[in-house]
Amino acid sequence: MTTDQVQILAILAITIGMFLWGRWRHDIIALGCLLACVFAGLVPSEQAFSGMGHPAVVTVACVLILSWGLQSTGAVEMLTRHMLPDSTGPTLTIAALTGLGAVLSAFMNNVGPWRLPVWGLLETRVANGDSGGRDQRTFAADCLAAVIAAQWGGNSQFMAL
Repeated sequence: MTTDQVQILAILAITIGMFLWGRWRHDIIALGCLLACVFAGLVPSEQAFSGMGHPAVVTVACVLILSWGLQSTGAVEMLTRHMLPDSTGPTLTIAALTGLGAVLSAFMNNVGPWRLPVWGLLETRVANGDSGGRDQRTFAADCLAAVIAAQWGGNSQFMAL
């Protein structure tokens, strides 16, 4: 292996270790990784931030900001409360939130609509007093269903063309 390959593998291993450790925010770790690559000479400094203007990066950043705003203002909780009555069982909850993700995804970018049902599922679990210990697999399956439905909803855009 060349010196550059060893350096990039070392930076990658440290970055993954820091992600797993969870002490710092993921964006700070990613920025530190990028800067380490620049200081090591692996990435030219004039090209270090060239990918930040790509539409996919801007879309993901906007979706993360929007979803944080929706969650912090209580909009997700309010929408979940209006969609799901108090006596709703788990099957209807999953179906309603998954359907919501699919419908939103048909009109929005696929990156964003899956977050609303997943946050709704989280809010429902918290409201029901479920800490997620024994039922973590079920929650993961519910989230997977919401993400797949959002993807299918987004695919309906292409079928309409």
